[in-house]
Amino acid sequence: KVHEHMAAHGLDLRKLHIVPNGIALDEWSDSVPPAALEGELAAHLDALAARGQLVLGYAGSHGLPNALDVLLDAACLLQQAPEGSPARRVAIVMVGGGHEKARLQARVAAEGLSQVRCFDAIPKSQIPALLARFDIAYIGWQRTPIYRFGIAPNKLMDYLMAGCPVLHSVEAGNDPVAE
Repeated sequence: KVHEHMAAHGLDLRKLHIVPNGIALDEWSDSVPPAALEGELAAHLDALAARGQLVLGYAGSHGLPNALDVLLDAACLLQQAPEGSPARRVAIVMVGGGHEKARLQARVAAEGLSQVRCFDAIPKSQIPALLARFDIAYIGWQRTPIYRFGIAPNKLMDYLMAGCPVLHSVEAGNDPVAE
């Protein structure tokens, strides 16, 4: 969605080439099993599965652009649902690092969001195994004028390769999930 803007600023559009994000097929090959999840994260996901909970997961940087406060706002609403409501079956798992992680963890604790758990980043080789455990994968964006030109998130490629339904919170010039 950047063509008009670039032309208005003098770029010869014959020189503009958009290179889309992609994936490394060997990371998703059936012939090479993904690296297994380990430790507390694996144990938590096992416990959620045993209780029949739906896992709404996020894997990636915990930074301002990722709109993770929107996800925590949704967690507040889910927690307010009546006991026995299907909304109470949703567990949120956030995996990653980043400059907002400590603040987000403090918010989870301060608001008593018991259905939300935060875990440290894992090796890229374990991402397929992690995403296989998500029932829904979250990706969000702040409302920022630059996004009017479009977005191309690399984590979305992983989510799609894993076959995860994607909950996409976006206001941009394009919406790759809807497309």
